[in-house]
Amino acid sequence: MSNNNEFTPPTFTFTNSISKNFALPMAEIVVDKIVFANEAFTQLTGYSHKDLEKMNFSGLLSHSVRDSIMEVLNSIHKVSLFSYTTIAPIIKKDGFDTLCEIKFDFLERDGIKSVLASFKEQNQSKGINLSPLISEKLDSIKRLSASLSHEINNPLNVIVNYLYIIENTKDEEKRKGYIKTIYQEVERIAGILNWLLDFSSYIHGEISAVDVNEEIKRAIELVENDFSSKNISIFFNTCEDCIVPFTEGQLQRAILNLLLNAKDAIKENDRQSKVVINVTKNEDYIDIEVRDNGIGISPDNLERIFDPFFTTKSFTNNRGIGLPMTHRIIESHGGKIYVDSILDKGTSVKICLPRRRINGKV
Repeated sequence: MSNNNEFTPPTFTFTNSISKNFALPMAEIVVDKIVFANEAFTQLTGYSHKDLEKMNFSGLLSHSVRDSIMEVLNSIHKVSLFSYTTIAPIIKKDGFDTLCEIKFDFLERDGIKSVLASFKEQNQSKGINLSPLISEKLDSIKRLSASLSHEINNPLNVIVNYLYIIENTKDEEKRKGYIKTIYQEVERIAGILNWLLDFSSYIHGEISAVDVNEEIKRAIELVENDFSSKNISIFFNTCEDCIVPFTEGQLQRAILNLLLNAKDAIKENDRQSKVVINVTKNEDYIDIEVRDNGIGISPDNLERIFDPFFTTKSFTNNRGIGLPMTHRIIESHGGKIYVDSILDKGTSVKICLPRRRINGKV
């Protein structure tokens, strides 16, 4: 694309592929000149490839951020390779600007340093007048779609950037490190897609009479060593003859998710770290309560805890899928789940399961 004889972007298959097919806008910059741009970048800015050949990258930046961003980009000649992410307005050909999250990866190829920039537009919601029921359902779909897009695009961005870097670095140790990261990000995407298939499908398997106490005990056995190593105590108050109709293994899975969430919520404090599980029954329902004395959940966040991929636990590997999956399991078996929480006091999750006669058992 560039007429600069001293530097020409590679014509490898992968570069051509991301130029034509990858949806994320991308551009490579050498000393403020755009030497490579994919189709998505031209669509974002409104400029053609020929337009971009004649422009400085700084000309696309809003005056409010231009100096600060270019100062960072120019530092490539003074420091070792690194990445930099910021949020800034990009000025389009029509004169309007669009707010983008911009990730800069600093590269070096054949002794020439360049910057690979990828852009992600920040979405702005637009209101639509619909009936409350339809609006609520569409809002749920929109949140799920946005969450999935975010969760999958993040590792995809890493993969694309690192593949580009791998093509353009001769350092074998760095290449091995980038390849390892790519494998990890591929596994992350696979995990998200497997979860989505599981979440969207019906719970398969035969419904049978399940002993609630036994299911909870099995879930506790899976985490008790981990809890013990973190000085978290589990107290389990059982209930006699607590039998419910359930798919084998699914109640254990639901309780395990709640225990893992409780572990993440508990931080070191002066009081004893603990999780209490109470099982009680009445004529129509069996109630399971899982209560912790962790950090709690704010009232605003309580409304979103069943949204897939929503999580407030940035200090853990929690991906925000435990509670939505538990909610899916319980409701698919005719049950209900309720959450109460007080900041800095703890959280209580209550499951109500209907009692019905299965194979002669109640």
